Amino acid sequence: MIVIALSLMLASTDGPPPYPRALACAGLTMAWSDLEAENSSAGAKLARSDAEFWAFAAMDAARRDGGMKPPQVEAAMARATQGSRARFQANDENAARELLDCQMLIPKEGRGIEPVGD
Repeated sequence: MIVIALSLMLASTDGPPPYPRALACAGLTMAWSDLEAENSSAGAKLARSDAEFWAFAAMDAARRDGGMKPPQVEAAMARATQGSRARFQANDENAARELLDCQMLIPKEGRGIEPVGD
């Protein structure tokens, strides 16, 4: 499903946002996913779906924008996730707003929401 979502995003735009933005969104959504999973919340499945979407988008943007290798991107995502996690744990309101901005960039088909009907 994530591959389909990423394909839809790439088909409907010029691709993922620039690497720095995609990396920031990956870090925010991964940190949110980790925290939701730790708390066994109802939002954990959606959080994981968003994190997977942005991880793929960051990887794609890294290849496109700078030719980065996957291990470099994975290390950068780990650092971004740690930083975002610290921001969430410190109740940084800007982190929550930035997370919402990232979520709004995900096409509906990529949000892990099952279609109704059809």
